[in-house]
Amino acid sequence: MSDLTYAVDEINKARGPYQIADDYYRGKVGEVFASPKIQALLGKSAQQYKVNLAKKPVNAVLNGLEITSVMVPNAQGKPDENLTNELQTKVWQANELDMYAPDIHREVGSQGDAYVIVWDGEEDNTVEVHMCKPLGARMFYDEENPKLKKFFAMLWREEARKRTRLNLYYPDRIERYSSTAKEPKSDKDFTKFTGDEDDSSWPIPNPHEEIPVFHGRSDHPYGVPDHYEAYGAQNAITKLLATNLASIDFVGFPQRAALMGADLDDDDGDAWDKDDNETAPSSGGIPDTDDESSLVAHPGRLWMLRNVTDLIQLPAADPDAFLKPLDKALQLMSVATETPMRFFAGSAGQLPSGASQREDDMPLTSRRYRRVLMLGAMWRDALTFAMRKILGHKDCPEVVVQWAPLDRATELDEWQTVSAKQAAGVPRDTTLQEAGYTSDQVEDWRENAPDPGEGLAPRVELLNQLAVAAEKLAAAAALGAIDMSVVQSLMAGFLPDDETAPGTGPPLPDDAGPTLREQAEMVQKIYLGVPSVLSREEARTMLAAAGIAIDPNADPGVE
Repeated sequence: MSDLTYAVDEINKARGPYQIADDYYRGKVGEVFASPKIQALLGKSAQQYKVNLAKKPVNAVLNGLEITSVMVPNAQGKPDENLTNELQTKVWQANELDMYAPDIHREVGSQGDAYVIVWDGEEDNTVEVHMCKPLGARMFYDEENPKLKKFFAMLWREEARKRTRLNLYYPDRIERYSSTAKEPKSDKDFTKFTGDEDDSSWPIPNPHEEIPVFHGRSDHPYGVPDHYEAYGAQNAITKLLATNLASIDFVGFPQRAALMGADLDDDDGDAWDKDDNETAPSSGGIPDTDDESSLVAHPGRLWMLRNVTDLIQLPAADPDAFLKPLDKALQLMSVATETPMRFFAGSAGQLPSGASQREDDMPLTSRRYRRVLMLGAMWRDALTFAMRKILGHKDCPEVVVQWAPLDRATELDEWQTVSAKQAAGVPRDTTLQEAGYTSDQVEDWRENAPDPGEGLAPRVELLNQLAVAAEKLAAAAALGAIDMSVVQSLMAGFLPDDETAPGTGPPLPDDAGPTLREQAEMVQKIYLGVPSVLSREEARTMLAAAGIAIDPNADPGVE
């Protein structure tokens, strides 16, 4: 079998499952009926009550994926300024991939596969990048080495020209074919296509010596839609909603009835009266057009029967008969797709938090990480191909694709864990990356963060500690537990230099200094050590370093 025939056959086989996946994602699948008669009665109205929840598993994965930057690294792992600028301007921005990349990711989630084609632009030194949906395309891999791309086929219909087109991409050439058959299936249905003006060579040489198509997928060798396991539950949900809402006009109201006597003759007890407005049933159980019934189902309508002996009221249908199975169908969809229930129930359900939510999200987070790995490999290969093969940078390092963190610390207990790790000696950068921040963010914070010992707040904290120490040492010296000379020697080692004059501390920012209460407590604590531990000048020096100016003539009340 030729590559052409094989490609057309495989594309047509895969088209059905891809179309079904797309229909479920976009809510185009109608109600499933077991009875043709019921379908005839409810088929049209049921289409008005569709609620599409099958797309939720796809969006749950997709909403956590975001490419934050692409760059070409230098030998130190930092962005190479020139190459990165060219990558971003000539490839990423020129093809508006900030806007189209999420579409490609959605296609992978909703159908399992998508393809990115990279080729030379119309102008020199330009790149064209576009997506190819899997409905009419297929990558074929080597049977012995499934990692090796063998060829790529793209099949599409040009309705305006009433023809079908097929392109086969190989490492050394591109073969183009055309067919006027509506559903071509083999070589005999196709002819070589050389362009509408017949000025193109055949086949087209591929100067890049590599198939310029890159496969985005959710699994190997071909992907599976994220919502594949949701099909059955979605059918159940559609059925329950449509049946409930289509029959609500009848079962939503109580029904009154009058009971006839047991000794009534059949003829006298016939409830079907030609004078009524509804159609009566014939012997086969199907209403005849000539006979009409008095048993009409309207809100509050009384069924009149001859020889009435009793009146009863039939209650409206219990909504739980529909709602409980609906809840069960939602739970089954959540379990089958390993998607947390809150993505289906929204704020109406109980929302877990902290450790409970992380445990609940574990399967979803795992799928997101795997998707980032697989999509990241596709983008890396496609962008590196553009830089090396099309823009001519043969020695260009592999492009690095950076993603937004998939899981970031937000809860108090998570930050307490981060703090505890740092207190135990785990490097600060490591704890922040484990908390979900990128290495670039952490590095930027580290480079721009002030020295931990600088600034007013650390100095105020240090002086507060010195004040407490002075107070306690003074008390110990008064009790004779420690010699005063030892106390003064200890405090001298922590006092500011003499060049900091009393009352000349650094100015306090409007919103950064200690509050008035804190200033008062600090002054009180320090002066408790005067004169036994500190002199008045030393006390003023300490307070000045904290930004608290003391009148040199002020008397602390202790001499």
